[in-house]
Formats: sequence, structure tokens, C-alpha cells
Amino acid sequence: MFKITNTWLDKNRTKRGGWTKKQAEILFVSWPLQKGWKSKVINHGITKIDRVNFESAAHITCKNKKESSVINLVRLEKEVFRLRLIISKANDVIENLKPYSVNQRKLVNEYFNGQ
Repeated sequence: MFKITNTWLDKNRTKRGGWTKKQAEILFVSWPLQKGWKSKVINHGITKIDRVNFESAAHITCKNKKESSVINLVRLEKEVFRLRLIISKANDVIENLKPYSVNQRKLVNEYFNGQ
């Protein structure tokens, strides 16, 4: 997790000194930005992928919907790739658990499922 700071928010403004709608969406802040929005997000954590997306969104201020759709498609493809890696790693863990007893696998499953 990445901790949001005022410095980081200010560092990732657009060329015109503001923030984009996409950046607000990433931080789950309503658009247009309202007074006091920064204090609501500072010291909260976001994922690494949201951090990267927030930082890159400062440089993408297109009004062209086709261009925006392509950008979103690229982001989705990156997210799918990331999720496939996670699934692959999870499958490796499952394969490594096969030699363990049923009780050991049950304990591991309960641990990961929060039961």
C-alpha cells in the first residue's frame, strides 16, 4: 500500500495546476473536486497500481473519447495481465499444497479466506 501525502498530490498535478477527473475517480473523490477533498484522502492508502494510474492520469487530459477509450483499454489489459500473474502464483501455491494433509490444506484455506 502507498500512503497518500500532500506532497505527492501536489507533485502529480496537471500542467495547468489541477487534477483530472480520472485522478479523482482513482481516489474515490467526487467530481468536480470540492473544498477539503485533499484532507479526506491524505494519510489513506492506495494500491501500487492506483498510484501509477494516478500519476499517469495527470498527463492524460484528452477530450477525445476515442483516445480516452484506447487509454482505458490499455489500462484494462495491464490489469488483466497483473491478475493473471496473481492467479498463476495462487495456482502454484495450490499445487505445492497437494502433498499436505487435508487438515493442513483446510487451515491454509481458512487463513487466506479469513475464516
